[in-house]
Amino acid sequence: MADRRNFLLAASTTLTGATLAGCTGKGGTLDSSDTFGFEEIGGANPIHSVVVTATSYCELTYQGEVRKTEEGFENAGEVDILVVSEPVFREIYLSGSESGSGFIGLNSNFLSNPPSNKIEAPSQFDINGEFEGSGQMPAGNYRLLVVNQGERSIEFDLDTKTYEYHRDSESVSCDQDTSPLDVKYMSVTGRYPHVLLYHIDVNDESGSSYSLSLDLQSARQEISVSQTQMQDVCGVSFVYFKEIDLEPDVGDELRANIVVNKNGEEYAKRNLIFDASERTDNL
Repeated sequence: MADRRNFLLAASTTLTGATLAGCTGKGGTLDSSDTFGFEEIGGANPIHSVVVTATSYCELTYQGEVRKTEEGFENAGEVDILVVSEPVFREIYLSGSESGSGFIGLNSNFLSNPPSNKIEAPSQFDINGEFEGSGQMPAGNYRLLVVNQGERSIEFDLDTKTYEYHRDSESVSCDQDTSPLDVKYMSVTGRYPHVLLYHIDVNDESGSSYSLSLDLQSARQEISVSQTQMQDVCGVSFVYFKEIDLEPDVGDELRANIVVNKNGEEYAKRNLIFDASERTDNL
């Protein structure tokens, strides 16, 4: 339990509202939020997943309440809220899928010794009753996971919002890739719902506006996706997580042609070949 307590102590610095160096405050709301009334988790369905998509450096905030579902016991029991990147989420999910043991990656060992290099700052453990949290994170796709590790079902409600977080460029150190176009990850789920997911960074600070065009092809179909994005302090991030009309099977080969324009002119391009993957968004 010592590792867990040390992790909680480190995470609490962000959760109590400490300001990160180089940050000047929240901006407008990004297109990423989820609000719902009380839902039940427990038993065969102990985890609820919320997708968080941030196209720039952001602040994620959330608040809610945990309550018991039945009379006859004193309290609701405790739950954990984990915020992890989408690649970490898939790593956890696939570790369970391959073993046939469900979501084995979020077992008691994972939660009693939380790996701080894989869990983002807004996470909280041992929540009971009303809760709230917030923390700053780089652009990317994330999952907020509400995890009930107890034997009883509980109910919870949740309200999440993601804000653009402005930073002072003079106080931010940019650790950029040498490539002008860095595809951090890209995938398409091969079972319904078919979801396109990617995070692409443009390592450039000289333009005023950037646009991305993506042509995605399978053996039978083709779709196109476009995005426009303004520059952040250390460049530009194109982040995407949405259902698409392309309908490949798991293992089908896909081809992606990526073109980024800067100030209306072609800046960089990249071609990728990858296979449609197992679906991981069914929580």
